[in-house]
Amino acid sequence: METIRAFIAVDIPREVKEKFSEAQGKLRRSGADVRWVQPHNAHITLQFLGDTPVEKVEDIKTVLGRVAASHHAFDVAIEGLGVFPNPRRPRVVWIGVSKGANELAALQTSVGEEMRRLGFQPEERAFSAHITLGRVKSPKNTEKLGSLLEIEKGFQAGHFLATEIRLIRSVLSSEGPTYTALFSAPLLAASG
Repeated sequence: METIRAFIAVDIPREVKEKFSEAQGKLRRSGADVRWVQPHNAHITLQFLGDTPVEKVEDIKTVLGRVAASHHAFDVAIEGLGVFPNPRRPRVVWIGVSKGANELAALQTSVGEEMRRLGFQPEERAFSAHITLGRVKSPKNTEKLGSLLEIEKGFQAGHFLATEIRLIRSVLSSEGPTYTALFSAPLLAASG
C-alpha cells in the first residue's frame, strides 16, 4: 500500500513568517541546542496524519471541504513565546496564538472528529494553538534559553485572516522537510 506523510494545517502568510526569523535570532543568542524550523515551513497544525494511504486522500479532501464549509474565516494574532512541556525540560520552542485561538480549537475539533471517522488516530495531547519555531535537541544552555524566553515572552509577529485549511504532504530529508499543499479548502466568508 502506497502512503504519503501528511498533516492538516492553517498556513501563515509570508509577512508574518518573516517575523519568525527575528524571534529565532533573539533566542539563538542563548546558544541552546535547538534545531530551528525554516520560517517558510511554519504553519498551525490542526492534525498530524502521519503515513496516509494514497487511496484515502480523496476522502480526506472531501471531508476537509465539508469541515471548511461549516466554519467562517477568522482573524489570528501571533504572539508570545514559550516551550513545551515546561521551561525545566523544554522540547519544543513555540510562538503562540492570542486572537483566533478559540476558532482554531473549534476547527481542530471538527477536523479531528472527521479524521477519526476515516480511521486516523486522534491527537493524544489537548490542542494548543501554536507554531513550532524549533525543537530542543539536548539540555545544553536551556537555562539561558529560558531566560531569553522570559524576556521575549510578549514577542508579536503580527496578524492575518485565516481563510482556508490545507492538506499538506511532508517529505523528509537531511536538509529538513519539504511541504507541498495537496488541497486547500476555503472557509466561509468572515462574518460580521
